[in-house]
Amino acid sequence: MSDEAPPTKRQCIEQVQSHAGPIDANGEVKVEPRSDAAVAAQQAAQAKERSAASQLVQEPAGPGPSSSSARDRPYIAPGAYSQREEALIKREQDGDIAFRYVFNNDDPQNLIYLVGLKNIFSKQLPNMPKEYIVRLVFDRRHRSVALLKRNGTVIGGITYRAFHEQAFGEIAFCAVTSHEQVKGYGTRLMNQTKEFARTVDRLTHFLTYADNNAVGYFEKQGFTREITLARERWQGYIKDYDGGTLMECVMHPRVSYTALPDLIRTQRLALDDRVRQVSNSHVVRTGLRHFQEEDARLAAATAAAAAAAGAAGGRGAGGVGAGAPAGDAAAATADTDPALRRRMLDIGGIPGVREAGWSPDMVQQGPRFRLLLDEAGAGPAVEAGSEALHRFLVLLLEHVKGLEDAWPFRERVAVQDAPDYYDIIKDPMALDVMEERLASRGYYVTLDIFTADLRRVFDNCRLYNAPDTIYYKLANKLEAQVNAFMSNHVLYEDEAGPAAAAAAAAAGTGAGAGAGR
Repeated sequence: MSDEAPPTKRQCIEQVQSHAGPIDANGEVKVEPRSDAAVAAQQAAQAKERSAASQLVQEPAGPGPSSSSARDRPYIAPGAYSQREEALIKREQDGDIAFRYVFNNDDPQNLIYLVGLKNIFSKQLPNMPKEYIVRLVFDRRHRSVALLKRNGTVIGGITYRAFHEQAFGEIAFCAVTSHEQVKGYGTRLMNQTKEFARTVDRLTHFLTYADNNAVGYFEKQGFTREITLARERWQGYIKDYDGGTLMECVMHPRVSYTALPDLIRTQRLALDDRVRQVSNSHVVRTGLRHFQEEDARLAAATAAAAAAAGAAGGRGAGGVGAGAPAGDAAAATADTDPALRRRMLDIGGIPGVREAGWSPDMVQQGPRFRLLLDEAGAGPAVEAGSEALHRFLVLLLEHVKGLEDAWPFRERVAVQDAPDYYDIIKDPMALDVMEERLASRGYYVTLDIFTADLRRVFDNCRLYNAPDTIYYKLANKLEAQVNAFMSNHVLYEDEAGPAAAAAAAAAGTGAGAGAGR
């Protein structure tokens, strides 16, 4: 490292002015717009000056569409970070923006860039003395990465001191001009700086003192408050700042920071390949036709039953009520004719379910119980088959609706009665909704589903209303009556007697929830 004193501010201005033309009252270099050809020539000259060590490491491209493995892979949409980076990479390729690695090597063009950086740092970092900024920017031991627009105007940059023997750098200044912020330039600028520091200066770490306003930015760029670099490698080399937070960024020697979207894409594809080895989650199967086919079958069966009922009524004796409406006849037949009931879908017949690990033994998981189907709970217990379960649920729902304390919960809550109800209660429920679901004969296929809706009625009521309201108290009272009814009508095989069944029912049904008032 050279101990040569940096040039004074006046010397820098005079040298730049002799090459770049006049400087205005604010110290700004008056850069005349240049043609695309001039810009291209300048870029070619810059590239030619770089040594082989300063060339960017080319990032391996992601799998191309021509590879056989890529054809089998799904398209993985890039995230917001990758999208912004790829957009800026495209702008670089189009020549809209460029990044230059510059330092004070007496090159006229580099000095112009350094003056532009000095002006931006002075404006964006008003608490920094301008003389201090000039001294560091033009110090021959400092390196800078300048962000340029197409016409060569500097709109941002980073200046850092490179300690080559210690293999780390200290970031001194980082700024983007105010009217070009919030466009992703800051992230791209830092990635370019890391790449130049990694490939040109052979650095492995960055250290910086960040003020309170800059800590968030540096954290997004991979800096942490934990310093892993050995203290003897940096202590005494960097300048301490009062009120600043020392932060560190470790640069991996094999990561190309200017091609992070490709790296992220490659990692995601590798993860997808590994997941495919242990899972079939990537297999996309055709949708189930069962429900559409059942709707069509039920519609046809209902129409046929209605026609048959109408024909039977027409052949009957004349007189009052000789021909009941076809709809009534069909409705009466639907409760007794199995052909008019929705057929259940066998879970084992769904493509991919067995491959995912399902087995018929899982159907038997959970407690087994028997049901008492009379109001008093004194009749013989029956197996909880689909027909017996439906009869029991009808019995239970009619019992609940008939209770004196059920009046607030029989119908849906009207918006005019409680305007903010549906803003607070996101999963409303009422007894009339349960009645509609029960009538379909295809919704409440288990006792747990029914009790979950029933408990949702009570839980929603307690969520919306204060504990001292009549609605809150009625919800508690009605829930206790439901528990008592189920304790007398649901007998679990692994429990001894109604008392144990009641305890299980109360515990099991407490985890549902729904909507009264």
